[in-house]
Amino acid sequence: MLVDTQELNDKKIYFYEDITASDIKELHRKNRLSYEMLGYVSDERERARAEYDEQHDTWLLIYNVPVRSADQFVPPIGIILQQYAIFVFLTTKTGFVREDFVSVLNNDPNDETMDNLQETNSFWVLIFDVLYLITTRFFDLINEANNERNQLEEKMQNRTSNDSIIKLAKISKNFVVILTHINANVMALDSLKLYEHRLSTNLKFTPDESEHLNDVLVEAKQSQEMVQLYSSITDKLTNNYNNLINNNLNNVMKFLTIYSIVLTVPTIITGFYGMNVKLPFADSPFAWIITILITIFFSLLVWQILKKNNLM
Repeated sequence: MLVDTQELNDKKIYFYEDITASDIKELHRKNRLSYEMLGYVSDERERARAEYDEQHDTWLLIYNVPVRSADQFVPPIGIILQQYAIFVFLTTKTGFVREDFVSVLNNDPNDETMDNLQETNSFWVLIFDVLYLITTRFFDLINEANNERNQLEEKMQNRTSNDSIIKLAKISKNFVVILTHINANVMALDSLKLYEHRLSTNLKFTPDESEHLNDVLVEAKQSQEMVQLYSSITDKLTNNYNNLINNNLNNVMKFLTIYSIVLTVPTIITGFYGMNVKLPFADSPFAWIITILITIFFSLLVWQILKKNNLM
């Protein structure tokens, strides 16, 4: 439904949240928006991209927003751009993006990256400034996940457990989700630059618009490189700690096997003396002491053989 309307000089910005079927019909009837594009912006699983509808002279931009956890699904935002109107499609989870638009429209004096939109009167500058804010939020998410990994790594240096490995794997999963979203955003921004050079579109960015697009692209690619690095480090750590746990398990099994072999010697020797056969020292009053000494001797002998062959 329509939740807010803003203005940029003679241009309108409409904000829709959790768009319904009736909203789609009304937008198609009143604003000549194609059902195809409206279907894209209402699809919560739509991939990030930029697209141009030549028939209606309309631009579509789907852009991913930061996700706190890999288990928490957050749909992308959708923007449909016409000559004199912008339609922004949000959900309950992405409603905060409307505040970004309002902040940029009001030219927040605390933000030096914002130009005076009233002077440029450009929808594209408005969109790129909002995308810039969204893109920079990915850095907070990346740093938060990396700090969590560092803290977990410090704990694992003292004690490695399966629970720690599971937590590390979850962080790795978060990095993969973040990277997937950022990669799609970079492709969407790159496609806008490609559209500018196509003869079939009337897209021609002004120097201001190109500068703002490049700013967003630089931030997106920087976040892309960061998350690739951190994701690679996390994967290697996970593999190393998995190998460490496996090595510890092998050592335990080796220890138990060796001691099982050594402890088998007394059983074998005493077993002989328990049989009804003639054995040396069997009739001696010190037979039990002799048996213990023989047992100790052969146990030490087995121990030395195993140690000599680096099995201890």
